[in-house]
Amino acid sequence: MKPLTDFFYGPTESDRPRSLIAPLLGSRFGRETVGSIGLKVGSVGLAFITTVLLTRLLGPTSYGVYSYVIALVTLLSVPSEFGLPTLVVRETARGIVNQDHEAVQGVWRWSSRTTAIISLVLVLLTIAGLWLFKEPITSPRLITFLWALALVPLIALDRKSVV
Repeated sequence: MKPLTDFFYGPTESDRPRSLIAPLLGSRFGRETVGSIGLKVGSVGLAFITTVLLTRLLGPTSYGVYSYVIALVTLLSVPSEFGLPTLVVRETARGIVNQDHEAVQGVWRWSSRTTAIISLVLVLLTIAGLWLFKEPITSPRLITFLWALALVPLIALDRKSVV
């Protein structure tokens, strides 16, 4: 039982950890947490540096076109997921618990195929929409957008695999 003085005055110096990070690094959970935070900080830092470099190299107008096209492509890739990441997580967990590894592989193959087909259909519908509205293909924004449409299936499949 702790002395009553600890209740009023707090723990003594010998009871306090010497560092806030030392107890964290002693456990696997702590090391993984610190590593995860480090990766997140590094990712944000690299994204910031990339944005600054792209802005400097492309200039305001071209960077605006780049940002606009990336936003449109990202929006197009969202419907191609079609709720599959949640299904993949659930079925993967169920397959691992039941030790049914063939089912897990089958779910991943099926969901990858389905995501690829849906995203390709979205790309074709987008190209058909551009053709119907008779948008001239001479504008740099449209040419960039057409090239970036190839990223839609890749972004959708990447999101599905990260789950």
